[in-house]
Amino acid sequence: GSLRIDLQRSVNFTLDGNGVGPALAYDFTVGASTRTVSANDTLTMPQTNLGEKTTATMRIRNTGNLDATISALASSHPSFVLENVPFLPFILAAGSSTSFNINFVPTQAGTLAASLKVGDATFNLSGVALGATLTYTSVVGSSSTTLAANSTVIFTLTRVGFNTTAQI
Repeated sequence: GSLRIDLQRSVNFTLDGNGVGPALAYDFTVGASTRTVSANDTLTMPQTNLGEKTTATMRIRNTGNLDATISALASSHPSFVLENVPFLPFILAAGSSTSFNINFVPTQAGTLAASLKVGDATFNLSGVALGATLTYTSVVGSSSTTLAANSTVIFTLTRVGFNTTAQI
């Protein structure tokens, strides 16, 4: 840039400068496919069977000219488990990188979503869990009730010596 000062006569100065600071870049790898991602992008995990695990890798690169401090690294959903995470706060030197794994281990069928926090950046995590979703119903007499996990089947009042049945 330039600077000009006008008093009784003009004086011109040429200005040069370099920015100083960290600049983080993120690479998301699934299988043999790697893509550079930005904050708020969606990171899609491969479809995974219930009880199985698929793994992706997130690499953080400091492309700036000053060390970066990463003080947050977390997933918001237990089906997206972070592995090989550095101890926090983590100092990422200028020109260096670090990586960690994202394991998708679904426990319920369907599309699952979560947030991934890496320092000041947030990413959307998405995965499809393959498997059956079972629902249970109890029928006691003429009453039908949908059963939630660990729920109780309630029988009608029954006189001693008689029986009541339930269909599940």
